[in-house]
Amino acid sequence: MLKRIFLTWLSALLMLSMLTSTAKAEGGTVQVRIAGFPVKVNGQIINNKQVAYPFIVYKDITYVPLNWDLIQEFELDVDWSEQEGLKVYRTCCATSYGKYPALEKSGLTQNPTTTNSLTSSYSAKVASYPIQIWGHQIDNGQEPYPFLEFRNVTYMPLTWKFAHIALMMDLQWSSEEGLAIWSGQDAVMQQIVYDDAEALYIDADRGTGGMLAMLKVDKTFQTHPVWLDPPQADAIRVKAKQAAETQASEGKA
Repeated sequence: MLKRIFLTWLSALLMLSMLTSTAKAEGGTVQVRIAGFPVKVNGQIINNKQVAYPFIVYKDITYVPLNWDLIQEFELDVDWSEQEGLKVYRTCCATSYGKYPALEKSGLTQNPTTTNSLTSSYSAKVASYPIQIWGHQIDNGQEPYPFLEFRNVTYMPLTWKFAHIALMMDLQWSSEEGLAIWSGQDAVMQQIVYDDAEALYIDADRGTGGMLAMLKVDKTFQTHPVWLDPPQADAIRVKAKQAAETQASEGKA
């Protein structure tokens, strides 16, 4: 009899603990920590120890701050209204470029004004306002990894569903180099037109409007690529055409 009473009491205690935890996660405060592993955004290392809005970790999932600088770097779009809440989407993919041509895009701005502890836990809130990801309404209270608020900024979980499938961000992880996020990166180089003993000659997008130009790339990769002026590029194209014709006549093409 005493054993049955004890088991009933233990079951009730566990159920109460689970309900309290769920209620807390759905509408209140959760504990997060600052990401202690390396995080790179488009190849730029994030100074999580000192930036005001560091990457955080909740339930072993990394969260990204949706602040202005990172939104611009990722080339995402964000709308906010009291009635409809937060909308996150992407419009860059409708054009040949993203929002900005790659060579005109400035680097990510980081302001190391804060001291963040990598060993302490911090309080964050589960976001309670409406959230849409590319037109899809999120039931944040039911998400295993909900959107959070930390230091008055919305944080998005970098799950495969949200980051990669919905917003087409590329995520890479390794135990040595940490997390790498790629988003809003536009290709500059296109196809190799010609090569000689010293260099590769590559068609490339140089700026706004899809202007096509040519880069000379040292085969040793010891020097920076060099833009050719139009007459130089035309001369290379002539050489490429002549080489193709020679190969065709010799039956090598």
